[in-house]
Amino acid sequence: MNLIARRDGSPMPAPVVDPAAPDRMRELLVHSELWGTPTEAEYHPELREDARRYMRGDELTPRGAGACALFLGEYFGETCADAWIVTGGVVFAARAVAELSGMMFHPLRREVTLFRRSLGSVPEDRQCVDDEDMMRVVARRVRAYLATLSDVDYAAAVAALGEYRKGPLPQRIATSFLVPDQARWVDEDIAAIPEWFAACPPTSGSRMHGLLLFAAGTEEQHARFVAAMRTARTSISNWCFTPQVTIDSLIDTLGPAAAVRVMTASPDYRHATGLTDVWWQGITPEGMETLLAIPADEARQVVVEALEELPEVERVRLRAVVAEDGLRLAALLDELKS
Repeated sequence: MNLIARRDGSPMPAPVVDPAAPDRMRELLVHSELWGTPTEAEYHPELREDARRYMRGDELTPRGAGACALFLGEYFGETCADAWIVTGGVVFAARAVAELSGMMFHPLRREVTLFRRSLGSVPEDRQCVDDEDMMRVVARRVRAYLATLSDVDYAAAVAALGEYRKGPLPQRIATSFLVPDQARWVDEDIAAIPEWFAACPPTSGSRMHGLLLFAAGTEEQHARFVAAMRTARTSISNWCFTPQVTIDSLIDTLGPAAAVRVMTASPDYRHATGLTDVWWQGITPEGMETLLAIPADEARQVVVEALEELPEVERVRLRAVVAEDGLRLAALLDELKS
């Protein structure tokens, strides 16, 4: 299974850290806009200097580490995460993720803005997407390391991240994503969504709240997350991770039966898990094939109900998918007749 590791989920080995990552990160930053001058006025001077001090090795702070990441891109996210771990340890890396999430584009950045690129060449909504993509990659890698820590070291990481729980909601969501077994944090973040989006409308482009899909640990939390998004008139998509990663992660966290109920209960989740091509459409034949691969009666029942909405030609094709398994096919056809 290709899933997002969590400490209270299936045991997974820690990613193999690249000991050369700090040197690689410095090499990348040498050729980045960190040292450019044409757009100097478009970068917040304090954060820019934090990044420069970190790169030079003058002051290795989590804030400087996070600032450096914004001058690179998502393709180098794992390099950044590994560099943080090599130079400062996993707890330092977790703090860097939290710092990064607090300095990103509106509505996350507020008065302290670090533009990774010139505003003249990159539209605001595209800038937000670029930064959130970087955030997604580094957060996933650091979370994988955190999931394998000893109890003592993990407690230290939770305590360090707790210091960021008074920050803006996107920053708090980042901490919940990193240590998803902190159920109270997840509850607080879900409850805060309507108020946050009332102050910062969804049109700002932020998709950070989608990380809560991978932080929620119970079926009830997922239901409240969907309700909160409905109240806030916002939604999620398949931005965070691929549909298969999302499905595997939900199954690992909730179990097959509950995962099927969660992933099919709302248009948001059906879209995020790839069961629909378009947010408002029903489950596609490809989505039904995906569901049939899940060992749960609930999955088969959803397919039976969805088949009634398909044209006959699509029903025939879907039956062929399960034709090699005579028992499953017989059961499916029996339910269609009943």
